[in-house]
Amino acid sequence: MAEFRQQEQAAGFWQLVRKLGQLLLKLLRSYFIIIGVLTTFSFCMLLYTLSQFDFRVSSSQGEVPQTEAVLVIDISGELRRWKKMPRYRFWPHVALVTRDTWISDVQRALELARTDENIKAVLLDMQESASGRWVDFIALRDQLAAFVADSDKQVVCFLAAGNDRSYLLASAADSIVVSPVTMLEIPGPVLHLTYFGTALRKLGIGVQVLQTGDYKSAFEPFVLDKPSTATLEMYRSLEQSLRSLLVSDIASGRQREESEVRAWLARSIFTADDAHALGLVDKVGYRLDALTALKEGVAVAEHVAYRAYLGETEQEEKAETHRLEGEYGLGLVEALGPIFMEGNEWQTLLPRRIITELQWMRDNEDVLAVVLRVNSPGGSVLASELIWKEVSRLAADKPVVVSMGEMAASGGYYLAVGASHLLAEHATLTGSIGVVGMIPNFAGFEDEYGVSFHVVTASERRALYNVGEAMRAEDQRLVQNSLQEAYRIFKERVAAGRKLGMEQVEKLAGGRVFTGVQALDAGLVDTLGGLDAALAKAKALASLDPGKKHPLYRYDHGRLSFLDCLRATFDFKRCFLAQQSRPRSPAAILRHYLRLLTPNRAQLLALWPHLVK
Repeated sequence: MAEFRQQEQAAGFWQLVRKLGQLLLKLLRSYFIIIGVLTTFSFCMLLYTLSQFDFRVSSSQGEVPQTEAVLVIDISGELRRWKKMPRYRFWPHVALVTRDTWISDVQRALELARTDENIKAVLLDMQESASGRWVDFIALRDQLAAFVADSDKQVVCFLAAGNDRSYLLASAADSIVVSPVTMLEIPGPVLHLTYFGTALRKLGIGVQVLQTGDYKSAFEPFVLDKPSTATLEMYRSLEQSLRSLLVSDIASGRQREESEVRAWLARSIFTADDAHALGLVDKVGYRLDALTALKEGVAVAEHVAYRAYLGETEQEEKAETHRLEGEYGLGLVEALGPIFMEGNEWQTLLPRRIITELQWMRDNEDVLAVVLRVNSPGGSVLASELIWKEVSRLAADKPVVVSMGEMAASGGYYLAVGASHLLAEHATLTGSIGVVGMIPNFAGFEDEYGVSFHVVTASERRALYNVGEAMRAEDQRLVQNSLQEAYRIFKERVAAGRKLGMEQVEKLAGGRVFTGVQALDAGLVDTLGGLDAALAKAKALASLDPGKKHPLYRYDHGRLSFLDCLRATFDFKRCFLAQQSRPRSPAAILRHYLRLLTPNRAQLLALWPHLVK
């Protein structure tokens, strides 16, 4: 009996130990969870706090000398127009993201250097590769060429790896230096077209395309295996226009005959020695050698990076903001990306979003004129029509100046013609007046994969709504009628907005795409110029004094904070992109293009989705 009691006591003791152990484990687990949460939260708050401060890179170029110096402008990352975020933020350094080059910054640096007696020369440093759109490189080149023409200060460009865009920019300098192992590749415009009609048929996918002009080739790749005659004609015309622009600028900068430059582009590829021998560049060497030689040439010992150089003017610019001449000013609205009724608001131009901005501009009495920046290949006819209407309403109350970027084609041009004045850049792609529809079907799936589709409906359009059946003749007639009606309205909008006769519009329509230069000759735009020219025009139309500073108003949809992003774990990528205000990329446009394979029989499209490299 005593032995049984001892065993019972021992079992109770170990049971108590076990319970205490489990309790201790729970406490430790809770402790480490709390510590982990607090540590993560503290780290995030630390990063957030640091992100509110400006960070500058310490280097020999980091301080602005008070003596004579050479200004070094490095071109790297992606070339962009203007920024919405402050300079030198913390995040790019944490993420090890290559700093982009902002044209507005380079322009400001050149403006200051033009009258700064301490800046004796400029080194355009293109040691790192830069990417971007044709229109952006052309815009920056124009600014550099203007500096060279208006200033007596020497500009030398060091070009480590050259392509046609970077060489175009370099050609504005007084002289070009390339590294010994550079391969200069300047083929000029290369327009890529991919066709996969046979591939889709092999997959059992049939596509029926309805269009309103021979040049409206948006969906040719889905049904053909090579470009049509009209498409090739249009692309050759675009290529010739872009090539002529490239040849003209390079010939002017290098002081060569255009025929010689055309021969360079035809050959396309050069070694450093070949480029030097033929006059494409002036010297073969290294960046440090070029900088040293430039310093010796102007008898200075210092050099300064343009970002640090600009940093010295920031406080002065902030101090000037309170000296704006009154509250009256201009408004800026951006119409960027493919146009659809629904979609991701950060990658798609949605009517509800931009209409809100346009209405705010119309109601704001301080806004005397509006600049509408358009960079869009178009999309939904309905969405384009809704935006056009609001642009027209705004233009009836106050001047609206459209500034076209890389592309303002099809629906992008549709919405623009409601404005008071249209500006395109030389290499802008615009026009594409036409409507297209694509109705895919999967009739071949049953034979290929044993998958069949069936619908139950009393509608006579049963085949139209069945993805497993091709359209019948009557279905096609009704859809074509809808396209023709939308096409008629599109042409009427163009005729009214551009004050052209319908016969003239007919000659320019049919889906044909034009460069900015061609569009000016055809009367589709009023003048050539970039965003700065558009702002100046809007200022003139608003009767604002061009010599005074005035506010630039933008509608604020409300930005997501850092803590909002932490809470939005379900869609952090979208939140982060909103924080960074990233532009719409060609990849995003291409995704919309491919999504059109999904049957959508209620959407007529004014779309030109091709990508020009």
